[in-house]
Amino acid sequence: MSGARRAASTLRTCIVPITAAVVVLSLLAALLVVGTLDSPADAAFPGANGKIAFDDSTGDIYVMEPDGSNLVNVTNSIVPEHQPSWSADGTKIAFVVAGVDVYVMNADGSNRMKLTDSATVDYFPTWSPDGTKIAFTTVRDGNTEIYVMGADGSNPINLTNNPGIDERPVWSPDGTKIAFESVRPVNREIYLMDSDGSNPTNITNNESFDASPSWSPDGSMIAFETFRDLNLEVYAMFADGSSQTNLTNNPAPDLLPAWSPDGTKIAFLSSRGNREIYVMAANGSDQTQVTNSPLNEFRSDWQPLPTTPTACGNSRATGRAAAAAKAHANSRSAVHCP
Repeated sequence: MSGARRAASTLRTCIVPITAAVVVLSLLAALLVVGTLDSPADAAFPGANGKIAFDDSTGDIYVMEPDGSNLVNVTNSIVPEHQPSWSADGTKIAFVVAGVDVYVMNADGSNRMKLTDSATVDYFPTWSPDGTKIAFTTVRDGNTEIYVMGADGSNPINLTNNPGIDERPVWSPDGTKIAFESVRPVNREIYLMDSDGSNPTNITNNESFDASPSWSPDGSMIAFETFRDLNLEVYAMFADGSSQTNLTNNPAPDLLPAWSPDGTKIAFLSSRGNREIYVMAANGSDQTQVTNSPLNEFRSDWQPLPTTPTACGNSRATGRAAAAAKAHANSRSAVHCP
C-alpha cells in the first residue's frame, strides 16, 4: 500500500466526530437507496487508450496507466468521492460526492463544480458522446429513475418515468441509445432505450441478475455482469442482446466491466483475493491484475484519447462483430484492413 493511500486511510479515521457523523449519515443514506458503492462502467468512447480512473474504499478517486503504474490521487478529500466517469474527449471526470450529489472536475482534479443539489440522492453519472449532457440516477421523485441534464447541471429531465427501479445509465458511442439496469417487476435486467427515454427494451431476458452495462467503442457489443452461473461473471453480447457469452469463467466474483477506447481490452473488478482491478483482452483471454492494494477497489473507467482516423477505423470488437466490421471496411476502401 503506498504511503499516500495509507495516509488517506489513516486521516479518515481521525476526522473530528461531527464531520465523521455527517459523512457516515450521508453514506448510510446513499447505501439505503443504492445498496452498494459499486458503480457501473461507462461507454468506451472511441479513441486511443488513456488512463484508467477508479475509486476505492478510502473514498478517493485515482488515475493510473492501464498497467497500474503512475498512480495519482486526484481528489484527496476527507469526504467520500466515488463513481468516476470520463468525458468523451478525455478532459473531464464526472463523479459523486458523499453518495448524494454529482460533480465534475478536470482530469487532474482541478476546477471542481457541483452539478446537482437535490434534497435526496443523485448518483451514477455518465456523459453523452458530444459532451453536452450527463445522464444520472436519482430518487428525487420518490422512485429510482434515470434523468438527463446539461453538462453544467441545467434542465434535468426524467427519462424513464417507470414505477420499477431504473439506474446505472450508459450512453451508446453514437449517442442514440442509453443502456441501463431495470427491475421490472422483479429481477434485474439490462434494457436499451432511445436517448430521449422512448422505446425501452429488455435485451438480456434472463431470470438471473444482469447489471453494469458497458458499450464497446464501435457500439456493436455490450459487456455486463451477471449471476446466471451462480457466480458473478463478466459476459459480452451484441447490442441487440444476442450471443451472450461468458468472458471471465472464474470461480471468484468478476464484475463492473469497462471497455477500452480502442476496443481491444476490458477492465473489470475481481475478488481473486482482495478486490482488485484486472484487464483482459476483449475475448476474455490474458486476464491480468493491474492494482495491488489491501484496500478494495470499486469502479474503473477508461480515458479516451484522440486518434487519427484510418480507413479501417480506430475501435475493434471481437468475434463476429470484428469480422463484419473488417469486411465492411475492406468493401469500401482500397486499403486492406488486417
